[in-house]
Amino acid sequence: AAQPPQPTARSAKPVKLGAVQSVSASSSFGPGNTDVPVTISVLHFRDRIRPTDGALPLAPASHWASAEVRVCRPKPVVLGYPAWVLGDDSGRTSQVTKILHPGFPQPAFPNASKRVGCAQGWVTWVTQDVLHATQVRFEQTRDVPGAWRLR
Repeated sequence: AAQPPQPTARSAKPVKLGAVQSVSASSSFGPGNTDVPVTISVLHFRDRIRPTDGALPLAPASHWASAEVRVCRPKPVVLGYPAWVLGDDSGRTSQVTKILHPGFPQPAFPNASKRVGCAQGWVTWVTQDVLHATQVRFEQTRDVPGAWRLR
């Protein structure tokens, strides 16, 4: 039997590091669950971060990677744990680590900031060694921004 056509996946063209994109960030925390217009950018990327004390992730065959990001917002929006996603061209992904370590690149991005204006800092992922990071995506939105290409 013939299969009905499948909907095409929503996607946007990849962008270079430093490119600024405008989206509506979904504010799932707080009253009203409203979307907030924001501009977002991934500025720099560092793979295989190792704090000076030699701390390693607990998961075997994994490492840390970090990206410096910038978000500008006209009103408060709290970014959740899965806002920034690190990925590769094979579809593997990593989410931001919940571990805070003073040896990670600083300053850390203030996800929970309720202030307006621009915030800039580093997000860090714990990722499997088999993931060869090629992109960072912002996923706390109903929009489809392009992934920032790392290579």
